[in-house]
Amino acid sequence: HLDSLLRQIREIVEKHTDTDVLEACSKTYHALCNEEFTIFNRVDIARSQLLDEQVDKFNRLLEDFLQE
Repeated sequence: HLDSLLRQIREIVEKHTDTDVLEACSKTYHALCNEEFTIFNRVDIARSQLLDEQVDKFNRLLEDFLQE
């Protein structure tokens, strides 16, 4: 069920801009990213990939904005 949860969090982050919603996703990652949990590596990788994708998306949008 972990993969399903991580996929759902990703979809939520990609679709929503509401601060409360994004904060809830952040808190979920924080709770799951405990180094004592056996799932830590999987969650950490998923979180890192999501952050990388969001930064790339931001940079592309910023570049487009600055070109206009």
